[in-house]
Amino acid sequence: MKDEALRKNKKSCYLCEAMNSTLIAKVDKKPELENDFGILPENYLRFVYKCRDCSVYFNLHENIEDGFYAGAYNKAVYNHKLMDKYTEIINLPDEKSDNRQRVQRIVQFCDQMGWPYRNVKVLDIGSGLCVFLGVLKDFGFLCHCLDPDPIAVDHAVSNVKIKGYTGIIDDFEPEEKFDIVTLNKVLEHVNGPIGMLEKAKNILTNRGVVYVELPDGDSALKHGNAVEREEFFVEHLMVFNKDSLGYLSQKAGYKILKEESIHEPSDKFTIYAFLKPED
Repeated sequence: MKDEALRKNKKSCYLCEAMNSTLIAKVDKKPELENDFGILPENYLRFVYKCRDCSVYFNLHENIEDGFYAGAYNKAVYNHKLMDKYTEIINLPDEKSDNRQRVQRIVQFCDQMGWPYRNVKVLDIGSGLCVFLGVLKDFGFLCHCLDPDPIAVDHAVSNVKIKGYTGIIDDFEPEEKFDIVTLNKVLEHVNGPIGMLEKAKNILTNRGVVYVELPDGDSALKHGNAVEREEFFVEHLMVFNKDSLGYLSQKAGYKILKEESIHEPSDKFTIYAFLKPED
């Protein structure tokens, strides 16, 4: 009955709102490698669809509650032992570290733009463990973070020694603006990624860009399936590809300066892009 009710009440595409999608998978049991978010086995049910209009994949379910990222996510994933996990990950060698390779992409972009690192203000939204900013800071970047979880922000300020803000971008009104706003594996977790990107424009300098990373559904499906691949796990409301990234960028008022699909050391399939607001 729950199966029938959930599919009967199928919502429109989370990204473009079209009612034109294809069922990719029914998932009625937590995948072995998925984090335990406290969903009772008898309540675990979700459907993965792909929109025929914008090409985004989306997870239809009722398992993630509002306010989840204000504390429950970090508790489930890291048991709030952020410093222990931070130390473990930041000490990974370059070839095994998603974060260090991400930093290299930021460094190379700034080199191409002729931006001295010490003059570049970076805001990482949804900073979590803050490993990315911890590495970036060593290059001389002026690093800031915004996260809804006060424990994550306290960790960033106390341990990583950067400037941190607690909250979400909807309510964020900083006195300063930023040359680079980063959204690393964030937009797939939110209901309104277009709106989030639109709001990011308000905190960019005139030269500013947004750097995004998103799970790459197309590449993931070439190397597995929508049940077992991490890219499609329950916490990801949407999973992208180049077509849906193009739709997202255009609707939010950005042009894509650079994009690439990559296979990361952690085995994640990812699309990254540098986005510039349209004039």
